[in-house]
Amino acid sequence: MSGTVRFVILGTQRTGTTLVRTSLSSHPDILCCGEAFSLGAKPYSNPDGYWWYSRQQLKRRVQAVLRPSSVVGGYLDYLYSSTGYSAIGFKLMLNQCVARPYIWSLLLQRDVRAVLVRRVNILRTLVSRCSAKESGVYHVSQTLPVTSAVKDWVPQSVEIRTATLVKDLAAIDAEYSAWQAKLRNSIEYIDVDYEDYVADADAGNRKILEFLRVRQQPLESDLKKVNPGPLSDLISNYEQVVMTLRDTRYAQYLEAP
Repeated sequence: MSGTVRFVILGTQRTGTTLVRTSLSSHPDILCCGEAFSLGAKPYSNPDGYWWYSRQQLKRRVQAVLRPSSVVGGYLDYLYSSTGYSAIGFKLMLNQCVARPYIWSLLLQRDVRAVLVRRVNILRTLVSRCSAKESGVYHVSQTLPVTSAVKDWVPQSVEIRTATLVKDLAAIDAEYSAWQAKLRNSIEYIDVDYEDYVADADAGNRKILEFLRVRQQPLESDLKKVNPGPLSDLISNYEQVVMTLRDTRYAQYLEAP
């Protein structure tokens, strides 16, 4: 429809993008897809995604191999031309954008807006990634139709590798900076801090809806935290982690006893 806002939700793994995405999806005037360019083992199964779109015709399958950027552009036009919505968007992870740099340039050509989601406490991001990798559980939800989601979950502690801990945290820190560098002087965007969003989802949603020029109404998501509780309960070798980080700039992410 005329005047529809095109947008992307940007972020990296385990920073709250799915919470924002599912919340926006509860608005009847918003079409908000998941990771359209998923690099997972079964990307073709997503009916809203690029990989599904690229396999719908023999010619398109061939072009996806020979001229992938042209098929990505066609997919974006297909998605953003959906009718009946005030805003249309999807999730784009940094690794997906790095793997196929032309995705970003094609988005810039389509006058998109961006919602950049980050988790301020990058130690919790690391713990969440380690937990998800070890357990295979990425989301707790009654309705999310993905194999990595469960309806009920009891948090389990994980051991953090202290030998590479500072390096690992620096890498996560750099991810947000990488998105900011891409966004700077390119497209209009807003920052959404996961911690603030969880603390006051209504205020966060109002901010996003205003940015997307969509009428205000309450939003909801049934996602629950996979790893609630203090870090001392979630990290089995927490004292070692404290010792490793106490004289570094990452000590700020440790929680007071």
